[in-house]
Amino acid sequence: MFDYRYGKKTYMIAMFLVLVAGLNDGLMSIFGFSPLRSLSNRLNPNLHRLIALIIGIASLSLFFCKWVYTPFKGPTLFPTVLLSLSTPSDWTVERIVNTIPNTKVIYWASEPDENPNEIATLHQAYGSFTNGGVTMSDKNGKALIRVRNPQDYTIGDNIKPAHVHYRCVKKDGWIGAFRTIKI
Repeated sequence: MFDYRYGKKTYMIAMFLVLVAGLNDGLMSIFGFSPLRSLSNRLNPNLHRLIALIIGIASLSLFFCKWVYTPFKGPTLFPTVLLSLSTPSDWTVERIVNTIPNTKVIYWASEPDENPNEIATLHQAYGSFTNGGVTMSDKNGKALIRVRNPQDYTIGDNIKPAHVHYRCVKKDGWIGAFRTIKI
């Protein structure tokens, strides 16, 4: 439904509403008192239905928000001065991504497939994360990503086709959310 790209304020409001609902239910379970119902009864006897609907929509939105389940994929703070430009020396695949003009782009991919008869696990496929680097986007926001041909891998029973992950450096040490392009 939404994620950080569509509005951190929306995400924070939804989280606030769900936390308020949890506290309200906790008080109801322990003390038999519902602050939300008490407040709505004073203002309008049917207001609690509207409040419940709004909280339900907020809960449903969070249910479909990937950042709730994988927060490490969202924006993060990092001392970006530590990032120097680099590319794997024996790269075989290149892709162009559209991003913010004149910024660093951090990227990584799984290692090339050493055993084509077997699909590696996530940890086997990435190894020590040497198939990646840091590049710079041009004035039009085009960034050239170069990696060795990545392999497919499994997470549980799901096969993930070859792809490259990347993040864009924003201002003041912020690194943007996790992005993926297929190879």
